[in-house]
Amino acid sequence: MHSHLDHVDEPPDFIEKIANHAGVILLGSVALIFLVWIIYFSNFGALPTGETVLSDNTQIWGQFGDFVGGTLNSIFAFFSFMILIASLRLQVKELRLTRRELALTRAELASSSSTQKQQIDHLRTEAEKKDLLHAIDYILTRDIIGKDNFVIGVGTGANAAVTRNLMEMNFPTKMDVDRSSPGTYDTTCFFKEVHAIRKLDADCAALQGLLTDSPILKCAKERYGEISRCLSAKGWADGFQYLNR
Repeated sequence: MHSHLDHVDEPPDFIEKIANHAGVILLGSVALIFLVWIIYFSNFGALPTGETVLSDNTQIWGQFGDFVGGTLNSIFAFFSFMILIASLRLQVKELRLTRRELALTRAELASSSSTQKQQIDHLRTEAEKKDLLHAIDYILTRDIIGKDNFVIGVGTGANAAVTRNLMEMNFPTKMDVDRSSPGTYDTTCFFKEVHAIRKLDADCAALQGLLTDSPILKCAKERYGEISRCLSAKGWADGFQYLNR
C-alpha cells in the first residue's frame, strides 16, 4: 500500500545519530575538559597552588573545582538542553506523521468499505434482475397467459352455458360481478389469469428500472398489452405499471 506521505521527509533519527557519533562526542567532551584546564592554567598558574607543587590547602582545590565544575557544568547543561529540545521536536514530528498515517488509513478503510458495499449492491441488483428475467421468460415461453383464458362463465357448473370473452368486450365489469348475486358468474379460472398478468406487469415494471429497453420487456408488452388495456377498461386492473402504457 503506497502512502500519500511518501513525499514528506521523515525526521532524522536523532538518537541513532548520537549513537553513530558516540566516539566523536566522547573525544570532544575530553577535549573540552582539557580546554578548561588549559584556560585555568594559563591564567592562574600551572597548578592549583600557583606553584610547582601540589597544594594541600583544600580551599585552593575548592576554587579550582568551582572553576572547572562551573564552566563545564554550564556547557554540558546547555548541550543537554539542546538535545532535549531536539528530542521533543523529533517526537512532535513523529506524532504528526503518525496522525496523518492514521487519517489516511481511516480514509482508505472507508473507501474500501464503500467499494465493497457497491459490489454487494451490484451483485444484489444482478441477482434480482436475473430472477425477474427468469420469471418473465417463464410466462412468455410457457404461454401461461392467453387471450382465450380471459372468459367468464355466466352461472356455475352445468349452468355456465354462456361465456363472455374479454377480447370481444362483451365482458362484465368488475363492478357488475361484485354486485351480482353468488353463483351468477363462474370466475375461478379468470381470477387466476388476472393474478398472473398482474404479477407479470409488476415484474416488468421492476425490471424496467434495472434494465431499460430490454427485448424481453418489449416482447411481454406486445403480447399482453391488449389484454391489460381491456382489463383496465372493464375495471379489473387499476392501471398496470408497464403493460398498459
